Order: sequence, then C-alpha cells, then structure tokens
Amino acid sequence: MKSGPERELVDRYLDRFGKIAPSVGLEFRGVQQTSESRARDAPTRKREEARNLVGTDADSARVLLFDERGKPLTSQEFAALIGRWRDDGAKTMLALIGGA
Repeated sequence: MKSGPERELVDRYLDRFGKIAPSVGLEFRGVQQTSESRARDAPTRKREEARNLVGTDADSARVLLFDERGKPLTSQEFAALIGRWRDDGAKTMLALIGGA
C-alpha cells in the first residue's frame, strides 16, 4: 500500500487491533500483500493472483472476502461474526481484499 492518508488509517487500525486482540482471545499475525499480476486480461490476472494465496492457511482458515458485490455488515455484525468463528474454535481467519 502506498503512503498517504489511507495507509495511515490502515496502520492506525492494525495497531489498535494488535493491542486489543489478545484480550479477546485473538492473535494478530500481520498483513501480507501479494504482487499484482501484470497479465493483460482480467481472468488471467485473477488466476495468477489466486495462485499467490496457495500455501497460506486457507485450507483450515475462515475466509473473509471483501468484494463490492458482497453483503454489507455493520460494525456490530462484523464483530459478532469474528467472535462466532473464534468461539467455534477457528484458529485462523484470512481477510482477503481483491483488486479492482
């Protein structure tokens, strides 16, 4: 992520989460950004970028995919979802934000 106001906001929230997470039974492992594909067409870009996720904990993780076509959640609904996953014994949650 390039520097600027968006990056500062992300850094601020990640810092807050890292401090609060242990008190509610969560562990923050950080952020990993994958390289953007240079393919010319969207389907090829999607395939290449999806391959970059292989090797993560995706097989045993709860996956949260952020997409403009997804269901919007309130802050309370979002917190309840993560809490439910934690209470159900999920050890890993991947939050994926796709490219345009």
